[in-house]
Amino acid sequence: MLCVADQQFVGFGGNWIEIAYGTSAGTVCIIVQHPETLGQGPQLFQTFSVHCSPVIRVMISEKHLVAGKE
Repeated sequence: MLCVADQQFVGFGGNWIEIAYGTSAGTVCIIVQHPETLGQGPQLFQTFSVHCSPVIRVMISEKHLVAGKE
């Protein structure tokens, strides 16, 4: 199971993309693409163990990361 949410915003120096996804193991991962790394693949930024059951919903914004379980 994979649940994905993305957030794009314009920061100093260009567009930033952050993608959060949840896994069946209850983990939420955030990968990022920054203007300085354009042309390279997105990089893993942070991983959170948030639930003991699968994450079925993820929402990311500038201030919040929300994960929902079954």
